[in-house]
Amino acid sequence: MERAKKIGKWISINKFKLLVLLGCLLLASITGFPAGLGSALDKLSNDLELTIDQQTILEAFGITGLFFTLPAGLLLDKFGELFVIIIGSLLAIIGWIAMSFCNNSIFWLLVICYSMTGFGAGSVMIAALSAAMKAFAEQPGTSVSLVSAINSLSMGIATLIIKITTTITSCGEDNCWRLYFRVIGCFVAIFSIVGTILVRYKYKIIYAKKSDLDGVIENLLTETDSVTSITESASIEPTSFFKSLKILCNLYFLSFALSYTINISAGLIVVTDRSGIWTSFTGTYNANAIDNIGIAFSVTTVIGGLLSGWLSDYLANKASRIKTYHLSGLVMIGYSIIFLLMTLIMLLPIDNRSSLASQIFFGLFLSLIGALWGMSYTIYPASVVQVYGQENFGIYFGYIQLLPVVATFVVPIINTAIFEATGFYTISFFIMAILLIVTAIPILFIKPTRITIIN
Repeated sequence: MERAKKIGKWISINKFKLLVLLGCLLLASITGFPAGLGSALDKLSNDLELTIDQQTILEAFGITGLFFTLPAGLLLDKFGELFVIIIGSLLAIIGWIAMSFCNNSIFWLLVICYSMTGFGAGSVMIAALSAAMKAFAEQPGTSVSLVSAINSLSMGIATLIIKITTTITSCGEDNCWRLYFRVIGCFVAIFSIVGTILVRYKYKIIYAKKSDLDGVIENLLTETDSVTSITESASIEPTSFFKSLKILCNLYFLSFALSYTINISAGLIVVTDRSGIWTSFTGTYNANAIDNIGIAFSVTTVIGGLLSGWLSDYLANKASRIKTYHLSGLVMIGYSIIFLLMTLIMLLPIDNRSSLASQIFFGLFLSLIGALWGMSYTIYPASVVQVYGQENFGIYFGYIQLLPVVATFVVPIINTAIFEATGFYTISFFIMAILLIVTAIPILFIKPTRITIIN
């Protein structure tokens, strides 16, 4: 009888963990919306008669909040996941609805509203990642990969919402972007509410962990041993904000943050300008092809994230010379190869590029970039937890996200400037390939500083 009670409580804990994970997945499903609007942003630009520079600024500000998560990280470590999720959800909902009422007479109001959707989504995402890793502390890579995969898929979900709305309402004109954003705002509200309710079960897990179950629950919820094996540290303790600033003088951490920035920048080239890239390659604008590439990009991002999550946990629990943080360098090498191939195929004559075979290969390359992007979103958060501890995830991952904030502005602007000057994206692709190779080297050969030294 006593053993049956223990088993029943063990099952109960698993139920709560799965409910938390489901909540995190629902929350993650709305966090990629700002980066997945595709042709809807083209309609907005046409309807409001935005210039190319205004459209570039709007897109850059819109996705800035997805990466500038340091404020959300500080709040996360201080007040917990639920607080950050609620604040982030409110920001996103208000941003989407308010944006649908904007016009071009006050351009910066439009930018502010779009920025709110990005900051809200970024806050919800970092809180969802943290909640999932706490629920499945023994498998941080897998939990991160699942949440990140749904985050990546959410870009495709946004595109599907727009397509379904267009089909149901028969509204495909340029001014229909307002309807699209209001529908997206409603989806964000519904999924945020349900996801927040489910994440509340995290506290039931914490409560159950404190009960006396003769080691059953403790074994289930114990922190992963991979943290100790990777950092060679006896324990990882929470750090204060001022102590955490020391990490900004650490060579490995700076190299790690720079490599993350280059990884994100590589994906940003496709995410922010896939319409221009495809049109330049084929010579014609095709909205359906552009949207389909967006969906394929999201799907391959999911696959890449899931594979890297499983591999991350596998390496963390094996006495292997290749660690989770080494995977980021390998991903960057893969990135560079793809960008070099894209550079070569862009050099073909326009007649060859417009052929079906060339378009299939080019679309495949864009999709592979999505897979590598998904790996980055899994590997880096998992590495932060394994090296610096779950207790410090919010603040250290927030630091890592600082440089990508700059990239969200700089990369689209530079990419657009190069295209306007040359008429091609080949120079952008080639420069990115070189940067990826250079920044991969220190990640592969520099060993992380022990957590005891950092604190």
